[in-house]
Amino acid sequence: MKLRIIIITAVTFIMSACTDFLEPDSISTFDVNYVFSNVDDARRGVNAIYVQFGVDGFRSRLSNNMTGNTDIERQSGWTSSGDRYQIWDLNALASNGDLRQFWNAAYAIRDANIAIDGIESSKALSSSDVATSENVSYAEEAYTLRAFWYSMLTYYFGDVPNVRDAPKLVMTFLPKEDRNVILTQVIQDMIDIEENMMWADEAQYGIEQ
Repeated sequence: MKLRIIIITAVTFIMSACTDFLEPDSISTFDVNYVFSNVDDARRGVNAIYVQFGVDGFRSRLSNNMTGNTDIERQSGWTSSGDRYQIWDLNALASNGDLRQFWNAAYAIRDANIAIDGIESSKALSSSDVATSENVSYAEEAYTLRAFWYSMLTYYFGDVPNVRDAPKLVMTFLPKEDRNVILTQVIQDMIDIEENMMWADEAQYGIEQ
């Protein structure tokens, strides 16, 4: 009986140790609660939303490949079946890599959701310290950037998945949402935050921000 108790205790200890070993706290990363607890790191968190403005999916694919034709004016007669010609001819395939690049860039919406959730959940939002409470303007910046990306997505794709929450451990594929529902939501976001938005001469980076 004593041997059985010793074995059970040893197994329990080993299993607990394995769990601790396999799920250690990372010393090289900061969680969302930390990042949005202070104004400097919150600024960096919001800056992450801007990254996709510098990738090829936005700079080249959006400005060049996706503006060649409209439902009013159409050019045709292409001699190539490459991705960009598919777009110009309004006959893009589901496998089109140029569309995928822009689509992936537009879902910088994910980073905007992380910033919004992190800032609005932070105690810093209601801080009496002026520098710390400045986080509130960063939340409004994130709302604005999310609205921009949704305006682009709905303009080019119509109805798209409507993602308004920060990523969770378990997430499922979302169905398409009516573009009018999405645009109504982001317009209301803009109305709600307008009063607290900074003028360009008040923002840290002026008109660039």
